[in-house]
Amino acid sequence: MYNSSHSKYTCNHCFRNYKEKFNYDRHIGFCEFSHKSLRERENIIEAFEKTPSINELFSFVKELVLRIDKLEKENAKLKQFTNINKRKLEVVEWLNYHNKPTITFTNWLSQIHYDQYLNDVFNGDLIIGTVACLQDNISNISNSNSGYPICAFVEKPNAFYVYDEIIDNDSVNNEKSLKWIKIQGNEFDKWLNYISHTFLIEFKKWCDVHKNEIDNNEIMKEKYFSNFQKVLGNSKISEENRNQRIRQQLFNKLKQHFSG
Repeated sequence: MYNSSHSKYTCNHCFRNYKEKFNYDRHIGFCEFSHKSLRERENIIEAFEKTPSINELFSFVKELVLRIDKLEKENAKLKQFTNINKRKLEVVEWLNYHNKPTITFTNWLSQIHYDQYLNDVFNGDLIIGTVACLQDNISNISNSNSGYPICAFVEKPNAFYVYDEIIDNDSVNNEKSLKWIKIQGNEFDKWLNYISHTFLIEFKKWCDVHKNEIDNNEIMKEKYFSNFQKVLGNSKISEENRNQRIRQQLFNKLKQHFSG
């Protein structure tokens, strides 16, 4: 069909437009044939009275090559998309199948002796103290049999995988089960906030032990105010930025190549 409004030739079957008639003529025969039902195509082939000319065959082959090339490109994109989604699932599935820690991430965090790292906060800041207590309690984490309930992979930047007791939404009674899950960096902040709160509790204990010195010694009182500010976090940076720095340092400690 000739479309005069756009000066183009438009195929009535696939609605593809052509500026040149010879391209339209080359296309229309094959497209018209390919849009027929299988029964109609078989009848046409059976009723063919003459053998197609070389030019007709050549036009059909060229159109077929173009269509195959297009289908192959679309198929490649689909495979790439499928592989990406599959890769996302593979890490969690591999961990759940191969790595069964003997302790959950929540219990592991609760068993850290944060009082031993309070001086790291006093001598540095909350970032230094938090990173020190986490890194010291992560040993041989690259070994999948280490039993530690947290890991990270080079191929998944800013993502952490933790082994914990999770509510199973697929169960009838929302029962809990032990499994690996993936959490993004900002989702990890609730655990960092838990550590910050624990340092505050340890600081309160420190204050109780040194109460008499704080009340009666100016140097100790100044130390108290300085330590208090450090436990609360550096006021020069936001909580978001502080947590981001901690996450990055922890990720660098944990990261390994995924070979599932």
